[in-house]
Amino acid sequence: MGNKFDKILTKDFLKQEYNNNLKTSTQIASEVGCHFITVLNYMKKFNISRRTEQESQLNLNNNNGKYQNFDWLYKKYIIERKNTTEIAKICNAGRTTIKRWLRKHNIRARTNSEAHFGLVRSEESRKRQSKSLEGKNNHFFGRKHSEKSKKKMSKSKLGSKPYWYRHKYISRSGKQYKFHSSWELKFAEYLDRDGIKWESGVDKFYYIDDENIRRCYWPDFYLGDSDLYIEIKGYFRKKDKRKMEIIQNFYSDRKFLILRKNDLESMGVL
Repeated sequence: MGNKFDKILTKDFLKQEYNNNLKTSTQIASEVGCHFITVLNYMKKFNISRRTEQESQLNLNNNNGKYQNFDWLYKKYIIERKNTTEIAKICNAGRTTIKRWLRKHNIRARTNSEAHFGLVRSEESRKRQSKSLEGKNNHFFGRKHSEKSKKKMSKSKLGSKPYWYRHKYISRSGKQYKFHSSWELKFAEYLDRDGIKWESGVDKFYYIDDENIRRCYWPDFYLGDSDLYIEIKGYFRKKDKRKMEIIQNFYSDRKFLILRKNDLESMGVL
């Protein structure tokens, strides 16, 4: 028995909607009543190439005045992380003009700390900070946590978000997110480019593992329109697979989707 979308998502239909009418995979999926990944899978089946990021932008003849276009300014300031001075130089405009249009487009300007995020500190600066925390300068110098204290701290952290991250990102809606991997960052950019509503770190799921220990799981993404939780996975070890099996059994009424490298490549994320 064929898929129910075989008669709808035909090669001619997709070429007409995607190539001629310039609709996004999300718009097509919404009109047909399926998930956007289903549309992408059919496009791959029929060898229909996805538009590049450049082709998705408005085809303006020159750089002057491009800052008046939301998509162009969003791409330069948020995705490419160019500062207002760099953008002003591209557009032959002043910094205050770019700042004014950021406000008009409701694109939140980066704070000073966000603007410096990711810049490499000098070796001299690192050594100076390290030395300031050595020996008796360290508040925990000569002390150890007891087993009781360790268990208490472990229990208190249950349900807390992981504190470490590698990437900061400001979404199209103006919210700031923190991601552990570059794949998560690229997926967020992909969702914003396609106009897909998403959030990250909004829900947590408690579960009991095979050792009868209560744990907490934070999905990478939540797509509100699809009511779908997405997990981006590079290495998918046995323990990770087992964790997802337990979670899906605990929350059988929720939809979880795991995207691996080949999935992200077929979607055009990587």
